[in-house]
Amino acid sequence: MRILHVGNVHLVDPLRAHGHEVIAAFEEYPALAVPGVPFDVRALWRRLPFAPDLLLVADTLGPQALPFGLEDVPVPRVYYAVDVHMNFFWQRYYARLFDLVLVAQKDYVPVFDVPARWLPWGADERVFRERGLARIHDLVFAGTVDPATRPKRAAIVACLRERFGLETFGESVEKRLSWEEMGALFACQRSCSTSRSSATSTSACSRRWRAGRCC
Repeated sequence: MRILHVGNVHLVDPLRAHGHEVIAAFEEYPALAVPGVPFDVRALWRRLPFAPDLLLVADTLGPQALPFGLEDVPVPRVYYAVDVHMNFFWQRYYARLFDLVLVAQKDYVPVFDVPARWLPWGADERVFRERGLARIHDLVFAGTVDPATRPKRAAIVACLRERFGLETFGESVEKRLSWEEMGALFACQRSCSTSRSSATSTSACSRRWRAGRCC
């Protein structure tokens, strides 16, 4: 399938690995598609070397991909909504421009008023793998910890730090971990939790968090 992809770059390689021909708008057409800047997808469409079979718009980390003119795209339109528990207040309206919504948080699938399916965020096994490192961290949280913007999260982190010695990494944008740093961190700890605002996926870490240990 030929796919025009707008948004989260971490989906591009897996789609290509499954045999799809993917045009990554942000990478291949930076003059027409920029994260955080609304742009006319119709102008981008006219510049494409071929007509795609599908338009996929996926939420990004940080500034969102918000193309407009979607109603004039002559192929099926799919929107991958991530962090719906925080962003549903605007995603519910944006989703109406699409034929199908893929929802990362299962509990929110029924609340969309357009066709929706659950698709949990995944982990890149090339990054999150056994590395033969010593398990030196008992309990780890990786992600933004800011009482001003995430008061509930900051309160929970503070409580866990006080009671169980929780260690935190990537607490701010300036300290955000790279994928490689994140993979190394998770490979040398016993229990973990994370937010998607870190450089990894929620699903891999939440499974470990529920298990209370790393496999």
